Amino acid sequence: VALASFGASAILPDLSQSKAQQALAEAGAAKTPAQLLAALATAELAARLNPLAVEPLLDAAVIADRRGLRLAERDYLLRAVHRAPYDALPWNRLAYVAVILGDRAGLLSAVHQALADDPIGSDSLILAATAEPYIALPQNSATATGTPLVPGG
Repeated sequence: VALASFGASAILPDLSQSKAQQALAEAGAAKTPAQLLAALATAELAARLNPLAVEPLLDAAVIADRRGLRLAERDYLLRAVHRAPYDALPWNRLAYVAVILGDRAGLLSAVHQALADDPIGSDSLILAATAEPYIALPQNSATATGTPLVPGG
C-alpha cells in the first residue's frame, strides 16, 4: 500500500502538469464554445490530480476569461491564491480581474498581498501603479470640495 501511494504521489503531479498544458493547447485551438468548455474540463481535471498545483487553476482562469466568464475566472484565481498564498502571480491576476469586475475591496486586497509577496518584482510594481487610480479615488481626497465653493466658508 505504501509503495502504491508513493508511486501515485510521483505520477500524479506529472500527469497534472501534462493535463494543464493540454488544456491550454485545447483552448488555443478552440473555435467553438464547446471546445473551450472541453479545455476547461481538462484544466479542472489537472487541478484535481494535483491539489497543490497552481498552474491548472491559472490555466482554468485563462480559459474562463476567454469564455467571458469573469466570476468563474475570479473563482479559479481565488482557489489558486488559497493554494499558494505567497505566490504573487495569482494575486496580480486576481487584481486585474477585480478591476474588470469593479471590485475595489478585492483590488485593494490583491494589490496589498501581491506587494507583500513580491515587493520589488516588476509585475507587482506595475500592478500597484496601474491600480492606484482605482484605489485612490478623487472624491476621497482631503482636498476634494463641492462646487461651487461657498464664499467666506
